[in-house]
Amino acid sequence: MNNIDTRSWFPLVRSTELPYRHVAHAQLFGYELALWRDDTGAVNVWENRCPHRGLRLTLGTNTGTDLQCRYHGWSFESGDGGCSFVPAHRDDSEPSKACVLTLPVSERNGFVWAAFDPDTTEPQFSASPSKQAIVLRSVAMQGPLERVRAALEHYRYSPKAAETSVPTNSAEVSHLSSYSLRISVLGESGPVDVQFNLLPASAGKTLVHAAVSGDASASEVVRQHHAFLLEDLRRTLAAECSPTVTEQTDQLKPIRFIVPNKQAGSASIICEVLRRWKESDGVMAFELRSISGKLPPMQAGAHINLRTPSGLVRQYSIVNAPTERATLTIGVKLEPDSRGGSASMHASALPGTHLEFVPTRNTFPLLDTPKYPVLIAGGIGITPLVSMAQALHAAGKDFRLHYFVRSDEHVSFASRMAAFQDKLVLHAACTPQETKSILDQVLTQSSQPQIVYACGPGPMLTTIRACTQAAGMPDADVRFEIFRNDKDFGDGKPFTVKLKRNGQTITVPRGETLLAALKRNGIPVEASCEQGICGSCLTRVSSGVPEHRDSYLTPQEKAANTCMMACVSRAISEELELDL
Repeated sequence: MNNIDTRSWFPLVRSTELPYRHVAHAQLFGYELALWRDDTGAVNVWENRCPHRGLRLTLGTNTGTDLQCRYHGWSFESGDGGCSFVPAHRDDSEPSKACVLTLPVSERNGFVWAAFDPDTTEPQFSASPSKQAIVLRSVAMQGPLERVRAALEHYRYSPKAAETSVPTNSAEVSHLSSYSLRISVLGESGPVDVQFNLLPASAGKTLVHAAVSGDASASEVVRQHHAFLLEDLRRTLAAECSPTVTEQTDQLKPIRFIVPNKQAGSASIICEVLRRWKESDGVMAFELRSISGKLPPMQAGAHINLRTPSGLVRQYSIVNAPTERATLTIGVKLEPDSRGGSASMHASALPGTHLEFVPTRNTFPLLDTPKYPVLIAGGIGITPLVSMAQALHAAGKDFRLHYFVRSDEHVSFASRMAAFQDKLVLHAACTPQETKSILDQVLTQSSQPQIVYACGPGPMLTTIRACTQAAGMPDADVRFEIFRNDKDFGDGKPFTVKLKRNGQTITVPRGETLLAALKRNGIPVEASCEQGICGSCLTRVSSGVPEHRDSYLTPQEKAANTCMMACVSRAISEELELDL
């Protein structure tokens, strides 16, 4: 197919065709696609090709958070398609730069839609003729798009849709787009519409999705009536159509020839402040829209590294629900001791302001586990947890969100939490002792296994750690999101680093960070937060034992001692050899 329409949206499958842990196959202009829904309900439309060795991803496994290739076990995470696990490098924090090619996706009116161009604007369409619509079984028609569309212009049916009904000869035909048309027949109580949405699967095959306006109580009779008519049309087209194009379904056509590939999470994004509003006392919310390409889908618990108007980079969690992909929403608390980050956001990030951010690896993800989720937030720490709560609610899972605030005026994102009000427990104006008593009761007196997600002030997190240790909870079941590292990064004994690639030796004195020492000697190392939080300065360690002071690496990654954060971590051994 020579004329590829990259700017339109196409209905790939019905939403019901993406059940729990399933991977579906679709074709668009001859290109194969893998479709799957993660456990939060978010839908992914990917090129049906593993970037490692090219095997079809539809043969793989949907784990609920990742899609695992069947060939070598490489896993790619929901959203941006970045590689999350390689069996041969299971201890690496970033196992590979490989990334599945993803397509823009939208789920509306009972269908999953996709487009080729990542800059395509969010679709403005209806997949069905009315709010009360009966979705019919999709039918694959033999023939190119133009031929099938012309045949559907003459599609006639009975508005009564009874078994003995005779199709009417009078109908009004409306072309809604190149890929959508509507047939309207006048019935006893008004017009009865059938809307056809056409998917050009390949040069010789067109998939027809259809929906009929009408009362759902009569859906079975309506479906039978139209199933008979559409099957008759399918047979007619098959008899008339002599295929002129040989379908090569055994070869994967790489989409990269029309959609450029990418690396996950590597490029910065320029965004515009779409709107801002006061969310609570001291907290301003910002809605951001990308002006340099489509926003990457981000999972619950994820955060961005945002360059504030002051020039300082700060980390802000997204509060989006899993299906919100057109814009990002963040909450920013005005810190009393602000060095310019939050203060500049409150003062200068007005609607229309351009900002820059970098998506980062999600170090605070929801885990797929049968254990009962307990979410604990303190103050502005609600931002990642309200995103998690929305994801759990969308997936139909039970949970509890305990939210500690100074007063009712300090409750942020109350409108988002209204949907799961029965799962929210608000604790206002608690003293430190009252907070400890509540946490002790929540964390130590449960009769079922729990997994804890917590974000808030340092003293509250310390109390949570003490309570979970007293309850005998494994460290892996207690997960924290930390945006401030209070450790003294320069404190510690001097040590020496040897650079493996050029043989240079550098001494890191007391009072200076490894990052500063490297830059002082002309060694470029990417850095952002300089607090051991964002992961930008991750540096490979060839030999020696680092002293980890960051909040980015997992306990397993720290124990492996194969990498470190140059901005905060130091050395236990006298010398470190770095892969620089």
